[in-house]
Amino acid sequence: MLADIEVVCEIDEQWAFVGNKQRRHWLWYAFDSKRRKVLAYVFGSRTDATCRRLLALLAPFTLGLIATDDWGSYTRQVPSHLHLVGKIFTQRIERHNLNLRTHIKRLTRKTICFSRSIELHEKVIGTYIERMHFNWLEAWPIRLTRNDEQFKNGDVARVVAIQGDKGVLEVKQG
Repeated sequence: MLADIEVVCEIDEQWAFVGNKQRRHWLWYAFDSKRRKVLAYVFGSRTDATCRRLLALLAPFTLGLIATDDWGSYTRQVPSHLHLVGKIFTQRIERHNLNLRTHIKRLTRKTICFSRSIELHEKVIGTYIERMHFNWLEAWPIRLTRNDEQFKNGDVARVVAIQGDKGVLEVKQG
């Protein structure tokens, strides 16, 4: 199924402090710019080996293009026939970096809030990405705005399944 869809993705990395302000830990991830979802992510140092690990996670996808900034690992590791280089091609993932820094306090650059351990840091960020990008049916509550026999105005519903072309809602009262 994944091989049938051609994906144009953007790849970027961002750092956060772990333990103290002298220790940076890097999150590398690939972002599907059309669907606005994270395709894959890895944690590691800012090296070619980490870039290769991320690219290996993208192997099940049919990649049309890979857009990156001008970091050297990308030019060495991404196949040249797929590679677009330049900040103009990575605007969506840069915006998503800002969203991550806004939603997860420990990713903010100028802060006193940072993870004490690498394990906890990776679990918190990994859980966020998995919930918001991989399990999207559970992630976004829908505020109901119309009165219905089943639903009251203002109830919160979550899409829990897709059956055919309709979503199945789970409703929480109030």
